[in-house]
Amino acid sequence: APLSGIELQPSGLSPVTTDTNGAYSVAVIPTWTGTITPDTNFTFLPLSRSYTNVSANVTNQNFVIITPEVMKLSTTSTSSDLTFGIFGVSQMKYQAYSSSNLVDWIPYGSVIIGSNSNISLTLPMLSTNQFFQFRLSN
Repeated sequence: APLSGIELQPSGLSPVTTDTNGAYSVAVIPTWTGTITPDTNFTFLPLSRSYTNVSANVTNQNFVIITPEVMKLSTTSTSSDLTFGIFGVSQMKYQAYSSSNLVDWIPYGSVIIGSNSNISLTLPMLSTNQFFQFRLSN
């Protein structure tokens, strides 16, 4: 749902605030390069948006506020598998990575695209040293 009153800070410019519909507008000089970062009192995805040589209107530059409930990770296990569950935020990408040495990480399985619903990822519980991490990107 749109949020009003959220402050956004464009680099090198005065902050702007979202209106009653959650919309915002930033007036920049031609060829402006910088970032826009939402209020740091909340967690947003993406954390900021970067722009290079802006020369025309840029639309659909939304941010999604993330509540602690959304980031809650659940797990279930069997003797051979471990299943992670999380709420998949729309348009965000979720990817598991595996490593045998905690240094070299390679993608494990396919990228999962969130759609504002629960998603799950099942990983094998192997007898060898295999580590997993879960990354989120936009």
